[in-house]
Amino acid sequence: MMMKVVMNNVMFALCMYQVSTNPTDTSHTRLYKLVTELVGVVVQFYYFCYCSERLDDCNAQLRRSFSKVAWYSCSPHIRRSLIMLLRRVRGSNHMKLLLNFVVIGNGYFLTVVKFSYTFVNYMRLKSK
Repeated sequence: MMMKVVMNNVMFALCMYQVSTNPTDTSHTRLYKLVTELVGVVVQFYYFCYCSERLDDCNAQLRRSFSKVAWYSCSPHIRRSLIMLLRRVRGSNHMKLLLNFVVIGNGYFLTVVKFSYTFVNYMRLKSK
């Protein structure tokens, strides 16, 4: 999972760099291929981050619904099972990497976009 995220970040930056460098010098077919590849990488990575956000939203909905249930009036076996579920949903449930150092979500997507833009600007300055 971590390797996929790292490679996706690198692909995002490199695709953005290829599309932004001298688009007038490249053929229309190559430019179309590069733009299509960039759009594919962006959509795939955004969907990955969106799924992490959706996972956390569903976890929050479960947490809210458990607080409204009268679980204390159930049998002891059901109560134990519900307490286990309450323990599972009490924290956030974003996808995480590197021992919770990197939290995948919309904020991470924005960070990757900003980093890619910085990389493109750096490479442009370096090439001049």
